Amino acid sequence: MKTVITAVICFVAVAFAASPALVEAQQCSAPKTVFQWVNFGPSSWGTVPISSPTICFSPRAVVDATGATHVYSVDVNSHLLEFFQIGIGAGWTTTDISAQTGLLVEGPPNGMFFGGTDIQVYAVSGLQLLAFVTTGNSHVYQVFNLTNLSSHIGVLYTMPMPIIVGTTVHIYLPDVQENLHDFQKTITRQWQDVNLGSGFAGVPYAFGGNSIQLAARPVAGSDLLSLIELVNPDGSLTGSFSGFDLTSIAQGTAISGLPSPLTVGAGNTDVAIYSDDTRGHLVEYFKTQSAQWIERDQAVLGQTGSTPSVLYFPGSGPNGTVKIFANVLSAGNGLLFEFDGDPVLGTLSGGPAFVGEGPIFGAPHAVLNNGTVEVFTLN
Repeated sequence: MKTVITAVICFVAVAFAASPALVEAQQCSAPKTVFQWVNFGPSSWGTVPISSPTICFSPRAVVDATGATHVYSVDVNSHLLEFFQIGIGAGWTTTDISAQTGLLVEGPPNGMFFGGTDIQVYAVSGLQLLAFVTTGNSHVYQVFNLTNLSSHIGVLYTMPMPIIVGTTVHIYLPDVQENLHDFQKTITRQWQDVNLGSGFAGVPYAFGGNSIQLAARPVAGSDLLSLIELVNPDGSLTGSFSGFDLTSIAQGTAISGLPSPLTVGAGNTDVAIYSDDTRGHLVEYFKTQSAQWIERDQAVLGQTGSTPSVLYFPGSGPNGTVKIFANVLSAGNGLLFEFDGDPVLGTLSGGPAFVGEGPIFGAPHAVLNNGTVEVFTLN
């Protein structure tokens, strides 16, 4: 196992040595409007704008236990905003979290649901990782500086990627020293910063009840990697860390945007990772417990950097059904496409979700709200 870890870390170091420093500066030369797409049934979509045209980053949504939807993004003035809908079909209200807290935000935020109406939104402000915490649909936010609480001194950037395993929170993001960090907090301890080594951008998922795995890439246009942290039942780390180059194993293609991983199939023991690749195709990396990784070419997206958003419905069909939402370039415009199918067999089909609205920009984000699919895009 040590040989595998060393090989992966060396690969990443070479990739970064040939690349400029990855500092995600906010660029908002042409701000957009946030749109909500609601799927009311087969071939039945409705859309509505929920913001003014001042938004700079693709929105991220969270649905709480009451069915209320919270959407987060950043405007042209670097203000973190919450767009709130108490229920599907209701109106939208806007809270300027930056005006409330006095903190500007650099880069895209990412929210996570903690149960009930408890939500934490993670973002980078002043080059530090912050948690904006709210509950009770009050739209009142407390702020915690996780960089200070964990005694981390590095400079952070890009979208934080959180996950809860057991009772432990983990937040993954790299710093400008090109190291991936796992900010973790158990119930009984303060925030800790674990440096996992040379830089990755990765999306975590829980697997097997004893590990957190990250579908990761070192830089845009490089191999898909799998990073594995073994965890205790409460989600705290055991100290075991390993990595594998899935593109090399599957003899597949390099990926462009951030990957979207899922556990699928009977017992959630198979893994499907969806991404766009450097050819502008939607690809699926797939593995069962008993077989090795393979790559499947699923669709032509027509562009790179179009990170897909994925939902899984385990009770639909023998292996469950996956729904993938992606920005597909057609006739020079980005369109919201939906691809549906069996993730284990790799059979997907799809097309434009709603022909009458567009174009879209950036990456869509899909959430499930009491059985109804909501997708948020920039238009």
